[in-house]
Amino acid sequence: MDHQVSLFELVRYVQNPKSRSVNITYKEWVMDIKILVADDDFDDRSDVKQILKTVNCEVMEVDNGEKALAEILYRQGDRPYDLLITDIKMPLLNGIELIELLHSKFDSFPVLVVSGSIGLKEKNRLAKFQCLELLEKPVIEERLLKKIYLLLGKRSFCI
Repeated sequence: MDHQVSLFELVRYVQNPKSRSVNITYKEWVMDIKILVADDDFDDRSDVKQILKTVNCEVMEVDNGEKALAEILYRQGDRPYDLLITDIKMPLLNGIELIELLHSKFDSFPVLVVSGSIGLKEKNRLAKFQCLELLEKPVIEERLLKKIYLLLGKRSFCI
């Protein structure tokens, strides 16, 4: 980015992206953030990682919810993750259980749920979390970056 974008400008842009008072793109906004990707499907993880690498994100990947939780807790003393991208259906600890545990430990932790099928039951369980977005597979670059952008823009307001 050529200039720093204030939180006020970002919120105004997220609320009304057509205003263009702030001239930024999704790619510029998500650059250089640290993201953990949790998905038991290697190909899906690789697809998401490849997209994120094109915008210079630091990406770590794990194949289940237990590893994701351990990684997030371990990194809290170091440089913590800015965002978790997780599937719902995973072995050992599924995505919803992972999110519930994270939100019991942290007031707000941005999470993007990327899943092949997000049913009504899952949506109802996830509805209580404010700092969360949903994205259905297959992952398309523009949609993924937009969801990340929206999540990080509202992170300051998550309680």
